[in-house]
Amino acid sequence: MTSNKRRCSSGSSSTTRSSPAANSLKQVSTFSRSKTCAFTVTPPLKSKTDRLQPLTTCQTPPLITETLPEDVNKLHPAMVNEISLHSQGLCTIPNLSQFTKLQILDLSCNSLTCIDNLRSLTNLRELKLYGNQIQQIENLDCLTQLQILQLQYNEIEKIGHGLVYLTRLQTLRLDSNKLSLIRPEELSKLSQLKVLDTSDCPLESLEFINSLPSITEFRANHCHVKILPNQLRNFRYLTDLDLSNNQLINLIPLKSFTLLRLLRLASNQIEDIQILSSLIHLNELDLSDNRIRSLPNSFAKLIELQCLNLSNNQIDSWKNIEVLSRLNSLFILNIIGNPLLSEEQNYIDKLSKLCSSLEIIDDVNIQTGAIQIPPTPSYEQLINIDKELHEVDHTLEKSITDIEQKFDTILSDLHKLGEWYNDRKDSTTSRRTPDRKSKHRLFQALTFSEENYQHSNV
Repeated sequence: MTSNKRRCSSGSSSTTRSSPAANSLKQVSTFSRSKTCAFTVTPPLKSKTDRLQPLTTCQTPPLITETLPEDVNKLHPAMVNEISLHSQGLCTIPNLSQFTKLQILDLSCNSLTCIDNLRSLTNLRELKLYGNQIQQIENLDCLTQLQILQLQYNEIEKIGHGLVYLTRLQTLRLDSNKLSLIRPEELSKLSQLKVLDTSDCPLESLEFINSLPSITEFRANHCHVKILPNQLRNFRYLTDLDLSNNQLINLIPLKSFTLLRLLRLASNQIEDIQILSSLIHLNELDLSDNRIRSLPNSFAKLIELQCLNLSNNQIDSWKNIEVLSRLNSLFILNIIGNPLLSEEQNYIDKLSKLCSSLEIIDDVNIQTGAIQIPPTPSYEQLINIDKELHEVDHTLEKSITDIEQKFDTILSDLHKLGEWYNDRKDSTTSRRTPDRKSKHRLFQALTFSEENYQHSNV
């Protein structure tokens, strides 16, 4: 069984900000999801340790028992719509029945083995259960308002009837589980499902996709799929399909996916790509690490194609890629690792003449010669983290400046008090006033100054 430390994933969750009352409680959340256009460089498969680290972390008091943190009591339950119990060492789900208005619940990266104690959360919209040890999808029948469910990185072997009541579900992540078979009837009630991820599961059949009429994004990479279903329905909304790292040879069933804009077929056993010419709305096509020998002339129909990855195939002749000259929208091309380049020293210049619209070839900007890797979702996340760190640095610098100014004020006050004390000492000596009384007055002055400083700091 995989250790829990290797199972923490933020999935596609969006960045949220903590409530001032409690770091583990949040009252504002967004459901934005960023996408990038170019994917010409197929990113290396990350280890689970890397993929399971949350983008933003929120330090919360450790939970010694299976209860909520004490700071929960500081907020009225009706005012709480988001609770994060990420990585708290939970073995069971705590009782949350008082939070009837809760919309987002994060129970990720714990040691949960079953799903329970959620029946009262009828307003829940998003549930994060990834990175646990859950074996069965159960006790979700009361969550009829649920729209996002993240169950990736668990021990789930079958779906069963666990999802039949989630008729409003729009995003479902089942990747990195032990699912070897998904029956169409197990997903048949999910008529509004738009995003489904079953990657890194030992699936051999994708017949179940026919039961999802509203699907827009489907990912089944790193599975055991050898053959696509012979009859696939005409998916009116499917625009993003990832079937990379399987064992596919025949692509004919894909002809019904006429509205596809992004198609990933890297690392399969594909030789014939003629059928892809019918996908005239494609913007991005990844065919890297296959057995392709030539591009068919019918590829000229792909007038909207902008990014094409042909790296590490078996193309051995320039005649076999002449159709590139007719792809006037193509501006990113990866073709490294093909035999036709083995004896060609200036192949980038030759390609740029063949296809005048090209701007980046094998990650090299042909205008400047600089290496230019198209941005990936991970790259965008790093940029966002960098911006957040800059904001934190700016805030810290400002706080340090304020503290230094207040410290200087205190020193000035103490200096003035010292002068006042010396003056009072001289005057009271002439009056023969006891020195003890002057010390008492100085103590009172210092106390007053300290209280005044603390008041201004608040």
